[in-house]
Amino acid sequence: NDVLQGRAGQAGRTLARLALNSTFGLGGLLDVAKKNHLPHHDNGLGTTLGRWGAGPGPYLFLPLIGPSTFRDAFGSVADIGLNPLTYARYRNKAAISIAVAVVDGLGDRSDAQQDLETIRETSTDPYATLRSYYLQTRRTEVHGGGLNIDTLPNLDDPSPPQPRPPSCAASTPLPSDAGADPRP
Repeated sequence: NDVLQGRAGQAGRTLARLALNSTFGLGGLLDVAKKNHLPHHDNGLGTTLGRWGAGPGPYLFLPLIGPSTFRDAFGSVADIGLNPLTYARYRNKAAISIAVAVVDGLGDRSDAQQDLETIRETSTDPYATLRSYYLQTRRTEVHGGGLNIDTLPNLDDPSPPQPRPPSCAASTPLPSDAGADPRP
């Protein structure tokens, strides 16, 4: 997917992770590459489709899976079909596949636990906050880059805020109040 997205540097780091972990990580059982400053990054067909210009589609919250968009859900299903291990035949394949999915899901949930607690404690609408966070994060993952802090306002600046133009309602007197005294 890194190659299809035109991210040659990231593709090189992914290849280096594969080489390190399969050579020195007991066939991939240990994550040696992470200790050598090559962290894992999630990537899938949903991100590739986004890089190619496919819009995210509607936001979905799928039971037992979590937040997604139509594009990412489609990409996840296609990723299953593109995974060569899907077609491998070995004993207890179904049990192992289910165990791997459960462990991955529990790991994702564990990683997100602190963020979810913060959202529940500080947000007036946790669903809207989670949706906004997910969509912004996915947009950044698809299009690259991050937040440019130079564009944020300087909240420590002591200069007064810029005056706001008057609204139409405040500048037009009501006909019934034209000659009324504003004091009680």
